Amino acid sequence: MREVAAVNVTALLLAVCFVWMGYRQRLAARTAGVARESGLGT
Repeated sequence: MREVAAVNVTALLLAVCFVWMGYRQRLAARTAGVARESGLGT
């Protein structure tokens, strides 16, 4: 039973890492796009 819980926790942590990496990448791309637009705007 404990082994199953450990596997579930590991899978959950991996899923959180993938989601966080994707979110950070998308946020960085959006920030770069806004900075580029504001740079062109001035």
